[in-house]
Amino acid sequence: IGIGFKSVFMVSHRPEIHSGNYHFCFNTVNGTEKMGYIRPIWLEKFEEILPSIDEWRTCIRLPIRNDKRGDRLKRNFDDIHVKLLLFLNRLRQIEIVRQKTTDEIDSQIFRRIDHAQGKIIELRKQAGETTIQSFWLVETLSISVPDNIKVKNNNISVIH
Repeated sequence: IGIGFKSVFMVSHRPEIHSGNYHFCFNTVNGTEKMGYIRPIWLEKFEEILPSIDEWRTCIRLPIRNDKRGDRLKRNFDDIHVKLLLFLNRLRQIEIVRQKTTDEIDSQIFRRIDHAQGKIIELRKQAGETTIQSFWLVETLSISVPDNIKVKNNNISVIH
């Protein structure tokens, strides 16, 4: 596991990864089990029904920690905007599921759909029965930096 992935332990003591026929988790038992950070546990069954494999390649579930950090994180989810997916071009969907009571679930789905070879990006936010949709035109511009403002240092170009 890479350093980037290990950052999920800041928000979840039991992250799950579902990819194809592979289903496993890392369980740190609320931060007390140190081997849980590196030893995968294969899952024969899991809590919720996953979407069809045709809809995703890899699904990562991050049950939020039950502590002060987790409480703060839960509040931060209210500030997530669908525009975030404009800059995460490999991420196609974020789904946030909150269990309010044993019978009541609140969810938001943020989805990115690329059209015209990525020149047009469709963003959708679905909360309950309401769906908000927006389209973004992607323009690519290449510029060259003039040689007089470049400084070469050990094969690294630094722009002043």
